Amino acid sequence: MDKLQKQWLIILTIFGTGDFITNVFTNIYLWQKSSSLITIANFNLWIFLAIPLAAMVGCYIAQVKNVKSVFFLAILFYLLQLFLIIFLKESILNIIFVFGFISGLSIGFQSYAYNLITEELTKEKRGLYFGYHGSMQNLLNLTLPLLYSVFIVIIGKFETLFYIGICLFIILFVLFYLFPFRRPGSKFLLSEVIKIPGTNPDKGSVLILKFLAGLQS
Repeated sequence: MDKLQKQWLIILTIFGTGDFITNVFTNIYLWQKSSSLITIANFNLWIFLAIPLAAMVGCYIAQVKNVKSVFFLAILFYLLQLFLIIFLKESILNIIFVFGFISGLSIGFQSYAYNLITEELTKEKRGLYFGYHGSMQNLLNLTLPLLYSVFIVIIGKFETLFYIGICLFIILFVLFYLFPFRRPGSKFLLSEVIKIPGTNPDKGSVLILKFLAGLQS
């Protein structure tokens, strides 16, 4: 792998560590405070509704400016999500729709930027890159639940994880600012985004595959 691919893997490793807190432990925290499946369902419903909007907005920003701006937006929304939990505490349940929408925007922006940057960086040695990336993801999925759970038991405060998440995303923001990836913007055509298949004959198949991947998640 080249230097940029290695740097991107490091960024994604830090992101994955923080993302696990915001996604998995946010749901656990909401359950702990509400003991209501309806609350969890409402939270995730608004995530589901916000992701397509974030992808559309992210597409526009990437075209007229650059894709790095989209990833920065994702980090900022992740930070906003964590700050809301810390400052509002149980009161977060009163704005669960807004909270879910913010979470969905962060996921949508990140997903769009990740796919676009990865596509640009892996035109060569793509198999090797995804081998390393898959191994990293599996390692995080195996170790993070245990590590974070042990940490909660030792510290005794669930909310401490969210402070760790804030630190991780701040570090990520700085590292990504220094990341030398450049991709010029171009003209944004909303009609081409909406049209299926448009000028890309594979677009319909890609949309179906992404939809099925979303159901798995």
